[in-house]
Amino acid sequence: GMYRRDERFDESDAPRPDSHYAATKLHGEALCRLYHEKFGLTAACLRLGSVTMREEDSDPGAWISPEDVASMVRIGLSLPRPSFEIFHAVAEYHGSPLPASRAARYGYQCSRHGGRYHSAMRKVDTWWRNDEWARTRRGASFAAEGTAPPADR
Repeated sequence: GMYRRDERFDESDAPRPDSHYAATKLHGEALCRLYHEKFGLTAACLRLGSVTMREEDSDPGAWISPEDVASMVRIGLSLPRPSFEIFHAVAEYHGSPLPASRAARYGYQCSRHGGRYHSAMRKVDTWWRNDEWARTRRGASFAAEGTAPPADR
């Protein structure tokens, strides 16, 4: 989202989409909430970070492993009925301003941590040195829409 990289926020904060894609995902969350409140649907919405096998292949500071995503999906499928939850799905980084995902309330434990947050932010400064929005906002590749990190990273 359009949160600053040094900003603390969690799933209860107002969403701030960083692209048309993010706005459509929020529309999906709103529909899940509507059907939860109107018909008792149980839903878990995951706000996915950068899902890759290796942290070094992801957007810096936004990585999450496929195994940890699968763990959150399992939790979502086993929520008490009826429930509506939103989980941030990003690995835990040492020194990150982000709190643990709400999924931790249901037993989620990050199995593959993202390393040190300040190291990821150094990578951000290198990847997006000429793009202030991408450098200072989460969802950098979306915040910069049309701007991609250098191919040689």
